[in-house]
Amino acid sequence: MKYFYFTIIFLLVFFNQNAYSYPTIEKIKSNPNYLLVERQTLPIIDMNITFNIGSKHESPLTAGLRNLSFRLIPQQKYKNEKIIHLFEKIGASVNFKVAKDNSEINIRFIKSEYNISYITEILNYILTDLKIDEETLNFEKEKIIREIQGNKLDPSILASQHANEVFFSGSWYQHPIIGYQDTVEKFSKNDVDNHLLTFGDVEINFVGALNNNEAAFFISDIIRNYKNDDKYNSKCNDYWYTHSKCRFTLGNVKSRERVKLNTSQTHILIYVPLYVSTPTWREKNQIHKSDSCCANLRLDEYYYELLVANYIFGGSGFGSTLMNEIREKRGLAYSVYSYLIPYNDFGVLAINMQTKNQNSYTAINLLEDLLEKLKKAEFSENQIRKAKNGILNSFELRFDTNRKLLGMLTAINNFNLENNYFEEYKKGLMKVNKSSIKDAFSKKMTNEHAIITVGKF
Repeated sequence: MKYFYFTIIFLLVFFNQNAYSYPTIEKIKSNPNYLLVERQTLPIIDMNITFNIGSKHESPLTAGLRNLSFRLIPQQKYKNEKIIHLFEKIGASVNFKVAKDNSEINIRFIKSEYNISYITEILNYILTDLKIDEETLNFEKEKIIREIQGNKLDPSILASQHANEVFFSGSWYQHPIIGYQDTVEKFSKNDVDNHLLTFGDVEINFVGALNNNEAAFFISDIIRNYKNDDKYNSKCNDYWYTHSKCRFTLGNVKSRERVKLNTSQTHILIYVPLYVSTPTWREKNQIHKSDSCCANLRLDEYYYELLVANYIFGGSGFGSTLMNEIREKRGLAYSVYSYLIPYNDFGVLAINMQTKNQNSYTAINLLEDLLEKLKKAEFSENQIRKAKNGILNSFELRFDTNRKLLGMLTAINNFNLENNYFEEYKKGLMKVNKSSIKDAFSKKMTNEHAIITVGKF
């Protein structure tokens, strides 16, 4: 009988370990631009198409053009019916998104031969033959202009926009993704049509009921006759092209800017630049996805040290240093937090909070004091251990659904991370200790930062 119980316990442990095994990432036909995680549990496919052109590729005269173009796509007609309605007809969800470094299309649908063929046809039309309707263009421009005007009354949006303008001054990163009212007003049908001739280099990611061969055929049909004009690539994607306006160079960014707004609360946003070194993993393994592979915070040798330090400082909610010092001890804010922003060529540590106008100076001085203490990287072993456990537990919840997993897979592709990233993440996190964090802060943290405040004080 005891052997029976032993066998049962062994099987339970075995299956429990396998139940929590990390997803397997496949390159589709060995192409590193196309990734797949096959999950046959449900007949659902989640897919992402990412283009390497974002708002950072727009000059001051064209700021907002990418955003306008992508917002127009679902409103255009194919075979006399709006594209968004065509997706809805088969119960598919679709969204079009523009960021600073790239832009993307995300789709979720029920797998069937008909649906795959149907979606392929629509996507191929979007990529190769789409033309914009004048009426929808004017309507969307009016919507965006109203949105821009409304943003001027939102303290959090104002703080973010002014932080970008101050922190990224001199580069095209400083422009808001949505653009400016005067640029949006001038965009013509010809501007948008010409822009959509250049979607950019393509990365495609799948999660769901699709095998490698099916994914390969799907991709080949989607990008059939797709021609990518490289006019943006030569300008912005070469890591060593340091004079490009779409690159950000760390310089003297220490600055304070106040934006007056008639509110009872002041919104405070602090940006701290982080030095990022060349991707050591890719160098060590002599793997280069493309000649234009950039240095990136997610590939930096000290990424996990910065991740743990940020978690302790302000990334863990209650229990973080910021929450303890700002809210619990002094009652200066309901919420205060910090986070890491990994851009393609550099990293940023951001701190965000709101406080009553009369407490603004106190809060800013305290934040700067806490920032100086953070730079000393004096964390206890207990803090580090708890942070690593908290980060790992949170990490393993990021792929409990196909949609979450697709988001991670897209990031892995965008940032040129290794395909065994899930395993490497845990290994990298577990190696963090007091000494390595101190080493990281001595090499990565700068003495510069930008403070943006929006409110009446």
